[in-house]
Amino acid sequence: MTDEAAIRELMRRNVLEVFGQRDRAARRAAIAGLYAPDVRFVDDDGSVTGHDAIDDAVERVLTSFPQLSFAVATPPSAVGDLGRVTWELRTADGLARARGMDLATVADGRITRMWTFLDPLLGAAQ
Repeated sequence: MTDEAAIRELMRRNVLEVFGQRDRAARRAAIAGLYAPDVRFVDDDGSVTGHDAIDDAVERVLTSFPQLSFAVATPPSAVGDLGRVTWELRTADGLARARGMDLATVADGRITRMWTFLDPLLGAAQ
């Protein structure tokens, strides 16, 4: 697997196994495998560092949207050590309620820094 292929896979797994995982123990295991220990995560709510802080941030998102699930919206892409993936929060019948994009830097096969961009909820007033 090329480095860029490995980064694409990291990005896909991040959406499904971290943000898409409601079982906290399984999510913690995924975070430990996908992220560097000193990872920095930045989104609209601010910046956090480390595995525990990322797990807490994901838990808040999943608790806020109990009826929605994360799905990869377009195939992940990579250039050099940078990965990108777009995702959706979907209803049980597959209707997208929100979209976003994650960008991440990767070193030694793990995410070292990630930025999340959230598009407004679909159907919300612009």
